[in-house]
Amino acid sequence: MRSTRVCTLLGVVLSAAVCAAQAHAQVPLTPRALGMGGAYIAVARGQESLFENPANLGLPGTPHWSVGFPQIALGGTVLGFSLNDLKDVKNYDQVSPARAAELLGQIPNGTDVEAELRVPLASVSIGHTAVGVAYAFAGNHTIGHDIVDLFLNGYQNGRTNYAVGDTHGRRASYIDIAAGHGRSVGPLSLGVTGHYFIGRSLSSARLSDPTYCATASSTPVGTVCVPATNTVPQDVNVTYENVRSTGGHGFGVDLGAAFQPIPALTLSAAVDNAFTSMSWDKSLRSRRIVLNRNDFENGDFAQISNRYDDTETDYNAATASTLQKSLAAGLFDGSDFSRVIRVGGAFAAPTGTTIAAEYGNRTDDSRLQGFWKQSFSVGVQQRLPVVTLSVGAAKNDASGSLLSAGLVLGPLKVGIGRLNNGSVNGVDRKGWVASFGVGGQSNVIP
Repeated sequence: MRSTRVCTLLGVVLSAAVCAAQAHAQVPLTPRALGMGGAYIAVARGQESLFENPANLGLPGTPHWSVGFPQIALGGTVLGFSLNDLKDVKNYDQVSPARAAELLGQIPNGTDVEAELRVPLASVSIGHTAVGVAYAFAGNHTIGHDIVDLFLNGYQNGRTNYAVGDTHGRRASYIDIAAGHGRSVGPLSLGVTGHYFIGRSLSSARLSDPTYCATASSTPVGTVCVPATNTVPQDVNVTYENVRSTGGHGFGVDLGAAFQPIPALTLSAAVDNAFTSMSWDKSLRSRRIVLNRNDFENGDFAQISNRYDDTETDYNAATASTLQKSLAAGLFDGSDFSRVIRVGGAFAAPTGTTIAAEYGNRTDDSRLQGFWKQSFSVGVQQRLPVVTLSVGAAKNDASGSLLSAGLVLGPLKVGIGRLNNGSVNGVDRKGWVASFGVGGQSNVIP
């Protein structure tokens, strides 16, 4: 049965990556931007300028038209475990006792899964104007050490000191409908992009402290047990509760400027969300599930997830639990878009080599934007007869870093990066970023 509960744990980890919020990953929007480490504000042209800097739409070198089909940019990190460790977690029943203890020892305070997904569904530019639609979410979920222990080793009869730790998750997702225009004004090019945001989900969840039970449950009924008093506990119950908003709307305005003192050099600056407002639906929904010994030892993740989904109901403050009230009270914290200031430059040599650098600074914390609060990135792109290759690196204001590479082959664009998001209490947080897309463009406007 151990393999079943390991698969359930992995399901929880993957679900956390896809269903939570407040990620810290550095996920550039397009494959070409990722390939250059995010140093792309002065390189973008055509439809790519829409989300980078609309002023670039007015620069020389803008194509008559360009188009980007669905492009996917996904990044994620795991605290403590590496990809190689996850293989051993999956085969936990086959590893040695020493290796099993080592795996748990790598997460002394629990693990943390972060993820960020950005999907420009479609973007088109015609001349100096561009429009596009994108989907985005950011998420993280922490899982306490003892909860991982329960999934991997099951409940130990009589033990009453399990702690849920900081086991919680948050999620935010939205759709971005954007339109931008750039125009030359003397030696400068100025641009503006307007955004209409459609909020999809804003969610917060947490696990409650455990209750110890007199007898073990034979089926995963998810009901509260009879507490153990003068008997040796045979079971444990923990309750997972969620509160979420299911919609919202808002707007944002990006302003940009670009300048080419010489044809080969582009200097570019933008203020994302120079003006912005976001409102979320205050009519909330809630979910609640009780996990017992049978769930940890024999539970199937799909069945547990279905049970959890089936409990969804309208949130009622009068009947809500103390935990749900706490979740509701903090649900909208950081749920606005914050202002981001970015500056950068790019030099295009006659050899087909482009060298670029960019600095970005986000003025406030936001659950909707998973970028580092500050970052500095550099990148190099080389055009060859058949392909275009790129490499890049980025550093945040703490200990996070990104090393990346990219490839463009005709309409196909691919980028990949190794992400290090620093450490927590001496435990490393590492992961990967990948991006794939299809697009094309015409010749440039003279």
